[in-house]
Amino acid sequence: IDGYDNDAIYLRDIREMGYNWEDGILNYANGRLYGAQFINSTRGGSRSRYNRLYRELCYRYGNPIAFSGNRSGATWFSRDGRTTITLDFGFDYVGGYGRYFTTLSYDYR
Repeated sequence: IDGYDNDAIYLRDIREMGYNWEDGILNYANGRLYGAQFINSTRGGSRSRYNRLYRELCYRYGNPIAFSGNRSGATWFSRDGRTTITLDFGFDYVGGYGRYFTTLSYDYR
């Protein structure tokens, strides 16, 4: 555990879907888990993690229900329809340096 506040627990170096993730956030409201994010960043623009996760999510859940950002993001429903899974790839500046981010998110209903 890297830290916490009233509605989130911040994690470091965690494993999800067969990958190590630098950062994670578990979001809570009224004592209930309602979301989780797993974030990995790199200096290079390789989409290999995104592409492998995309194929695995298609295998598990079928075709995405939605795309965003010129196909740099995709969303699926879980088999029971109670969870949405979103995979994103994008670029942002952190501390004055450009980084590429792969983010895997779960939103629980």
